[in-house]
Amino acid sequence: MAEKKSFEKKIIPIKEEELLFLRESIIKVYGSKVDSPGDKSSYESLNKDITEKLNIGAIEQRHSPGLLHKLLHDEGHNRDFIDTCYRYITDNKYDREGFLKENGFHTQQFDKVEHKQNTEKRVWKKRFVFLASFFAISIVFVSFWYGWFLYNESNKPVIWNMSTAWNSDSYTQNVFLEEFVNEVKEETKGKLIIRILPDYQLPTSNGHNQSKEEVFDALKDGSIEIIHSGPAINFRKYPAEVMFSAIPFGKNYEQMTAWLAKPTVKKALKFLFIKDGILTFEGGHSGVQYGGWYKELPVDPDFFRGKTIRFANFAGYLLGQPSIGAKLKPMLRYQFQSMIDHINFDVVEWENPEEDLKLGMNLKGFRFYDASNWNEPNAMFSFCINNDAIVQLPKDIQDKLLRIIDKYGRKKIFSEDSVKRQLAENIIESTVVPNSQSKIKIFNMKYDCPKTYEFLKNENQKLLASFVVKHPEIKWLYDDYNMTK
Repeated sequence: MAEKKSFEKKIIPIKEEELLFLRESIIKVYGSKVDSPGDKSSYESLNKDITEKLNIGAIEQRHSPGLLHKLLHDEGHNRDFIDTCYRYITDNKYDREGFLKENGFHTQQFDKVEHKQNTEKRVWKKRFVFLASFFAISIVFVSFWYGWFLYNESNKPVIWNMSTAWNSDSYTQNVFLEEFVNEVKEETKGKLIIRILPDYQLPTSNGHNQSKEEVFDALKDGSIEIIHSGPAINFRKYPAEVMFSAIPFGKNYEQMTAWLAKPTVKKALKFLFIKDGILTFEGGHSGVQYGGWYKELPVDPDFFRGKTIRFANFAGYLLGQPSIGAKLKPMLRYQFQSMIDHINFDVVEWENPEEDLKLGMNLKGFRFYDASNWNEPNAMFSFCINNDAIVQLPKDIQDKLLRIIDKYGRKKIFSEDSVKRQLAENIIESTVVPNSQSKIKIFNMKYDCPKTYEFLKNENQKLLASFVVKHPEIKWLYDDYNMTK
């Protein structure tokens, strides 16, 4: 055997797995093919070299056949033994792939397959991760957007338009209705906002006033959601309106609210306009209303015949009957200034001393002021609401709205503060009639003009009775009204 070269000077870096395979291959060859003492010596020498290289961790990027050939020839081992080992390896008689796998090593061929498989796995993994991330982000985005949409929709305020019979300077508008809409907004946490349109305005009317009938039609078709006024829209079409309007010589505030508290009566009011898709509720009460402004004292029962008058509700209907003979001129609040200054009214009934003074009624040439309440012992106002509008509200908002309506519906809008009323009457009595040396005189129809008072009372009773005969469907309501004190 040739002398070995210095191992330290010629270290060939070889992969650990290749050396292990070589050693295993030599063992297989020696055990099955080699018998001579020389071969044994070559085997032991080769095995020793390989073991030494394993011990020092030599590594080289080479494959087994070429590595074996280089190693054996360089180290001067037995040529026959080397050739036998070489043929054994190159003929693939030994399962190199299996051996390396069993020992935890990856061969080049295995690496290529595994690399390809791993690459495909990584690609699909990346695709899966990408798709999963995309869908996850999409789901989160859609969920967030949908949640945001639902949140905004659920928190988006519903805005109603409320057309009223009152102008922006009236107590009803400025105090009563403002407090009402503010409480609705507060109680519903801003989910229902009611916008007030005074003087029978509509959202599309650009500030121009409409007639009561036009506003009622807008409520029917849903152009507006709510009206606040007196309930008497057209009692020829809705006969039961008469019983809920201000009936002359009828019930005062306490009596009227007690009557309206009866379930059957309350239901009749609620469904007064139901055939037009409208629900009706109490909208507050006026309390005692005074009898109006006169240019002459109505001592004679025939006083009203031929006179130009403005009276609201059933009292105006009464005075316009042929048996009484007044010329009725309806006048809404927004028409007041133009009509009062251009029409020679003989009698004008408006509201109460405090409100009348705001309009300067004491300066319009009237010489007498009726402090009786024959025409309106109490006027009931009403909230009329489009049924579809209220049904579309969430249940909790409906409940809160109806509770607030019930609260405000029973209120007395015009305070009967005796001090305020007395101050107003003092101002009226101290007013000098224009183009005259006399002052306005406050009178009471019942005591100062008893014949006229009794005449009007009897005519009112006959008119109501005849009206009920024409509309027998309201007889039960009429009877119940008269029986309830």
